[in-house]
Amino acid sequence: MFRPGRALPALAAAGLLAATACGDVDVPPRERDGLLLRIRTEPPGPGSTSVPDYSLYGDGTVITPGEPVGSLRPFAVTRLRDTEVDQRYRAAHEAGLAADETHGDAAVLGATSIRVDLRSGGEEHRTELVFTDRPAGPPELVDFVQRLRTAPPAGAEPAADRMAVIAHDADSAPGGRPWPFPSPAAGSRVPGGRCTVLTGGDAATAATWARETDPGTRWGSGGVGFRLVFRPLLPDETGCADLDPR
Repeated sequence: MFRPGRALPALAAAGLLAATACGDVDVPPRERDGLLLRIRTEPPGPGSTSVPDYSLYGDGTVITPGEPVGSLRPFAVTRLRDTEVDQRYRAAHEAGLAADETHGDAAVLGATSIRVDLRSGGEEHRTELVFTDRPAGPPELVDFVQRLRTAPPAGAEPAADRMAVIAHDADSAPGGRPWPFPSPAAGSRVPGGRCTVLTGGDAATAATWARETDPGTRWGSGGVGFRLVFRPLLPDETGCADLDPR
């Protein structure tokens, strides 16, 4: 999870500082699960556990939201060449994202927030664009962010080996499709509900069920009924806490 302005661990920081030596952005670190850049849109309200708009990793992996199927909120994966990663990483710096800044008025009710996280120079930086109509901020920054976050879904959908299951609209009404795993209604609190994580074969089973059921399907476990949304974890995410970017 990104913590704006926080220094990275020593080894990671050393790699990033080498990448930005002499103030010139060069080669970003190549870790497979090392997140370089993330763009996430937060609508008005309690927040969202949806797949971020754009995530770029050091090995060239790019993850964007896939097309929803049933109750599943999948993601799509594409790969960039090292030279393309370098170009995009450099463009993020040139757009002014290696800073901790907020553009727009975060106190406005009903505002949408685009949060852009960038790892650079041994630290994690967050830029926020807060708006009710159009994103605010320097034109080159807004243009860079908008081009990445509004690109159409593309790429392959990987098999889910870690699945976050988010329960909402919990009540004590009887009935519903039996839920055989630990009840997500008793899980960790996340925006919009409660969360638990399934792994391995359980995650694969949950992915199949998610495709077969619509978001209105009621499930039941331990006398509690609820509706479910299924969302695979991204490579840098370790659990439910990572679904809350605040």
